[in-house]
Amino acid sequence: MGLLHQNNTPTVPKDSPFSRSQYDVSIGIPEDEVGAIIGKSGATITEIQQACRVRIKISDKGEYIPGTNERKVTVTGTHDAVQMAQLMMQQKLRQALGNRNRGGEHMHDNSYNANAAA
Repeated sequence: MGLLHQNNTPTVPKDSPFSRSQYDVSIGIPEDEVGAIIGKSGATITEIQQACRVRIKISDKGEYIPGTNERKVTVTGTHDAVQMAQLMMQQKLRQALGNRNRGGEHMHDNSYNANAAA
C-alpha cells in the first residue's frame, strides 16, 4: 500500500524461543499520516498500545528519517504484539485515506477491544 515503510526487520524468527523477548521495530510514516496513528487526544495510539501490549514512540514533529518526509515510529514488544500493532496501524492509515478520499474528516473504528492492560 505504500503508507507504512518498514526500515528494519527484526531478526528473531516467530517460532524462536526468543520471540517472547522484547525488541524494537522502526517504521516510517509520512508526516501527513501521523495523525491517523495518534488519533484525537492520543486515543488511537493508546488503543493500539493497550490492545497489543506494545509501546509506540513517534519522533517529534519535524524530525524525519533522513532523506524523507516520514516520522520514525518505534514499536517495542514481543514479535506477535509488534506484528499486531503494525497491522492495526496499517488499518488506521487505510481508514484515514479512505475517509479523505470520500471527503470525511474524522475516522471512527471500534473493531478492536482496547480493554487489555498495558
